[in-house]
Amino acid sequence: MPTTKSPRLLLIEDHAPLGRALGDALGASGYLVEIAIDGENGIDLFRTRRPDLVILDLLLPRVPGTAVLAELRRIDPSVPVLVLSGADRSPVTDSLVERGAFAYLRKPVPLGELRRHILAALAR
Repeated sequence: MPTTKSPRLLLIEDHAPLGRALGDALGASGYLVEIAIDGENGIDLFRTRRPDLVILDLLLPRVPGTAVLAELRRIDPSVPVLVLSGADRSPVTDSLVERGAFAYLRKPVPLGELRRHILAALAR
């Protein structure tokens, strides 16, 4: 009997309680979730693990989220990136899709909405 592979998600989130909560909730939804706590660690995990989708915070230590997005696009532009951030809308957040993000979601985002965006991004 064939088995379906669970999509691998990389969550780059520096707020540990939120990262654990999202990781647990998405894991319970059938995703394999790996968490990076800063931008540099996120880039390293992206290079070595090649996830199917990235969920990226913007306000990160060591390497800011916009620089992480640029590096992820350089490494592999085919992997969808959902930006999930508490940052207010600004010219920077408004241009994230032009910079290669699949979507920008403002925290807090309902889990059901995040799941819908994940499904849409993975289906493209």
